[in-house]
Amino acid sequence: NHVLQVDTKTRTISNVGSNLSQRERMAQNKWQNGIVVDSSIYAIPLSAETVLQIDATANKPLPEMTWTWPLPRPFRGLAKWEGGIHLPGTRTIYCFPNNHKAVLRIQHHHDNNNDHNQEGMKKKKESTDNEIEEDIKKKEESTTETLQTPKETEEAPSSTATDTKKDDNQQDDDDFVYRFTTGIPTLRSSAHRVKYPPKLRGKSKWRAQKQLPFCFVKSPLVFSYPQDTFDFPKTVMAFLKQCDSSIVGTFTGSNLESLCIPIQSLSRTSYGGRCEDAQSYLSQQLASCDAFLHLFDDFVRDHVLPHLKRRLVEAGAIDSPEEIVEFYVQRPPTLRLQPGPARAHVKAHCDAEYGHQHGEMNFWVPLSDCNLCQVDLCVEVEEEEGGKMIPIPAQRGEIISFHGSSRRHYLPANKTEHTRVSFDFRIGIHGYYDPDWQMMGTTRDHDRKMMKL
Repeated sequence: NHVLQVDTKTRTISNVGSNLSQRERMAQNKWQNGIVVDSSIYAIPLSAETVLQIDATANKPLPEMTWTWPLPRPFRGLAKWEGGIHLPGTRTIYCFPNNHKAVLRIQHHHDNNNDHNQEGMKKKKESTDNEIEEDIKKKEESTTETLQTPKETEEAPSSTATDTKKDDNQQDDDDFVYRFTTGIPTLRSSAHRVKYPPKLRGKSKWRAQKQLPFCFVKSPLVFSYPQDTFDFPKTVMAFLKQCDSSIVGTFTGSNLESLCIPIQSLSRTSYGGRCEDAQSYLSQQLASCDAFLHLFDDFVRDHVLPHLKRRLVEAGAIDSPEEIVEFYVQRPPTLRLQPGPARAHVKAHCDAEYGHQHGEMNFWVPLSDCNLCQVDLCVEVEEEEGGKMIPIPAQRGEIISFHGSSRRHYLPANKTEHTRVSFDFRIGIHGYYDPDWQMMGTTRDHDRKMMKL
């Protein structure tokens, strides 16, 4: 939280300036690279929402050597600019966009009086914001953003205040406005945690030797359930309303899709968010919600397991319908809340990468109206059909069954204003699943409940 000064002549190291945590919201990867103009060094914003200026004037008191300038509008994005250049013969710096839609221009002013500059910057910021609103209304186009000090104000061309300005509502070239520009795609309840990278995982194998019949692995299967008996949307909505609204969000309407989740609950702590705490909170709350868990137990016992057992009989995996089979059910399931409009998507993956076995099946249950959210689970089909990942349409009242351990799957970004809600779980099958095995590097696994049918 301080600039580090290394004096190579006296071989001393000192902290320079005040604590930057009081001036900059972001905690990590704030600035990267610096450019010298006269006796000042300007640090380029990476995740920071400010430009850092270091006054390297000789004999300057250390506590007075640094200050920050706010960007024309705070921009909550990562890796915004990287690298830049000082235009020779001027006091202007141009920073190159990395993950941003505009060039950042910084104009140095030789008067480094902090109070004077801060007041001038405040006035300039207000002026710039007004110009931005006018330009957006006129739909003018430009490619630069400006950050100026007081004496440069009158010289600023009108095109520098542009409709490429963005805050939390990011606007793309196609005029699509995002509410969630960074962060994870879903707020989920899950106790499963893996700390090792993939190359260090899975050095030991589960004891179960049998493989599930190929018909289970081959392609996803969609089947229905009676919604009047298992009214999950109503139960989940009641559960979410009982949760802390500052973490999970609030409903703006009468349906699940109207859930409005706080942006911070989808941003990582290292970037000023709290998604880790939000996920832990949601997991604890769901695990203690008796109304949901009782409905889930009935749903699995009375509908899902009979369906799964019939498939095992048809595939010849068990001898007869009268044979008692043990199943290991993930309980509680994982509840997923995917708000929009958002950029982030769930990347393509196989569950085996995260410690799930071949002898378990995935069940994915949508609770929101897919016609509103327009997000379908995408699953890899068998190689004979091209080995591609295709969307598997499923509405409320339907379940997608697929072999997530071997079939890659992902969720596209939610580009609608409606929140997508679903829950999913896995069921291990006795003889094909080892209940005592755990992948190396797993710090916490899903709880399982053994059910017999």
